[in-house]
Amino acid sequence: MRSTLYLIFFLTLTLAAAAVGAQFMPGAWYEDLNKPPWNPPNWVFSPVWSILYVTIAISAWLVWRRLQKQQIDAAQ
Repeated sequence: MRSTLYLIFFLTLTLAAAAVGAQFMPGAWYEDLNKPPWNPPNWVFSPVWSILYVTIAISAWLVWRRLQKQQIDAAQ
């Protein structure tokens, strides 16, 4: 149960950082850039960044769990 709470904590922290970053959307200057033909369409960025942030949170949680387990093993 405690581990699940920490997962929720890491998800909340990471998604809060994503929400702050979402407040600063690129303006017209980005649209005016000369992009290569293989540039993905704009609608792709939202789901890809969401998945990226969720995997960052899960990775942080897994590292935290591993460190907790190592501390418990070292104490025994």
